[in-house]
Amino acid sequence: AMAGPYLDSAHGNTGYGVLRTSLSTVPYDYAKGNCAHCHDQHASIGGVEPEPDSGNASPFCLFGDNFSGAISNPYNQPDDFCFYCHCYVDEVSLQTPIFTNYDYSHTFGGYSSSTPASIYAAFNQTSYHNLYDIQDFAEINFSSFFKSGSNPCVACHNPHLAKRNKENPGDPGYTAISRPTAHTELWGDSTEETMNDYAPSKYQAPYRHSGGCEPDGGTCSNIITQAQKTPDYVTFCQDCHSYNMTGYGLSHTPINWNTDKHGKMPRDSGGGGGGGGGGGGGGTQPIIKPPYDVNATADYVLSCLDCHEPHGSNSYKYLIRKEVNGDITNVAADTHDDWKTLCLRCHYREHTNQSCPNCHYHGHNF
Repeated sequence: AMAGPYLDSAHGNTGYGVLRTSLSTVPYDYAKGNCAHCHDQHASIGGVEPEPDSGNASPFCLFGDNFSGAISNPYNQPDDFCFYCHCYVDEVSLQTPIFTNYDYSHTFGGYSSSTPASIYAAFNQTSYHNLYDIQDFAEINFSSFFKSGSNPCVACHNPHLAKRNKENPGDPGYTAISRPTAHTELWGDSTEETMNDYAPSKYQAPYRHSGGCEPDGGTCSNIITQAQKTPDYVTFCQDCHSYNMTGYGLSHTPINWNTDKHGKMPRDSGGGGGGGGGGGGGGTQPIIKPPYDVNATADYVLSCLDCHEPHGSNSYKYLIRKEVNGDITNVAADTHDDWKTLCLRCHYREHTNQSCPNCHYHGHNF
């Protein structure tokens, strides 16, 4: 990484960047953000050769292996190099001071009761992005930068560029993500990479649990302004999810947001009022709740993270957020009562006792 971009990153920041506890005091006293907090660039430090965490030298001169090859969770701290610091109090962190990484529902959805508080704990929930599958998929499809010794997290994040968006939820210039197809640059930090660019005037940020609309509690009626604060997660996620992933145990793939009713596919015509119009009405169009209003915008386009967590969730499957459109979900099982805690966050109509995804799922033009 070039010095300029790295020093601008969350890891390289001289105020709150990486600081391995064992190297933070005399006689070592490495500064915050120093490369040595992650990389053992020489065979010894101060004349003493530390034992590598994995017992042998690790790729990329890291002090531990990037990934253990664990095929599923529960993960242990040494299973992923990032867990050594991104664990808060769920393990003994090597970072000084320890810090939180709350989930999307908490950080951008404003649901302050939402846990976990660390990336490590997020991946140890019931529903999660499987790190082994990510590594396998990325090594096959993004081999220009992703190698056999690479960390699964690097498929979506460039650690030398990623910024601290959790402290600046309304400023996509602090994005932490990089597209797998464009690993050497951040994604979401330019005017061509927001949800308003993906779907001009058609992305309505959902309600935030603590007031206002996502991602920062801004005014909901400013549909373009809030959309410009939200990275284009659709393009980002489709770098992977446009592939057929049935081999990784995923159903209803590939996902094509251009032909999906929650994406760019036009809504059904027919009866049904817009948001704020009450719960009645017939026809083929499910009545939607505020801040959505089909009388104001005929065909809304959603972001993947309006409903899904990026790392892990307590839902039984599908990484469903704990908070959606300002209210709480609880999709703990594949039942009608569980699914309606999600679907009725935005829709009024409840028309069957079946589990919602029996009929409604990505790729099915319901």
